[in-house]
Amino acid sequence: MDAGQYLGEYGRSFGTRLDALLLGRQNRLGRASPGLVPAHKALRARLLASPDRRLGALCVIAFEAAGGKASDALDASLGVELVASPDDPALPGLVRAYGLSSLASGMLAPERELAAVRLASDALEEAAWGAPRARIFQMAAEVGATLGGLADASALGAYARAVLLGVNTPPPDALGERAALFEAVARFDVAG
Repeated sequence: MDAGQYLGEYGRSFGTRLDALLLGRQNRLGRASPGLVPAHKALRARLLASPDRRLGALCVIAFEAAGGKASDALDASLGVELVASPDDPALPGLVRAYGLSSLASGMLAPERELAAVRLASDALEEAAWGAPRARIFQMAAEVGATLGGLADASALGAYARAVLLGVNTPPPDALGERAALFEAVARFDVAG
């Protein structure tokens, strides 16, 4: 399977899950603050329309490299994508709150989820300081590897960063047969 096919399949699963999450949150918001529902609908449309799902896909591939099933990492990958999404001026902080909530969904080992939330939080803090986008790619890979239980998640993160920056480096052994797909997804040109 090539990167485009993988991202297409992942994007369909991701979109279905994201839509369900956002509709549920929108209904909750509608009961508490009905006036914010139009802004939330616009936010939902923007998030669903985004064509670039590489961050979440890298999270899932890293999770699979650790021996996990892709479906078990879907909520975590959703969290990674939402944490890295631009803030919405009409609903500041909401998208990132949804992301952190998805990372700590209670579906995987709690200690791994806590570590993943810490990784995402650190990446958000660094992004606020102006860290390059490569740092967010590093976080996505580290979150997937951490949730999957890989001992050296930072090696996968460093590799993701290197690939995005165009640095030619061998993949970590932990990626195994997923190495070529991981690199192809990281380098995939969404616009092309």
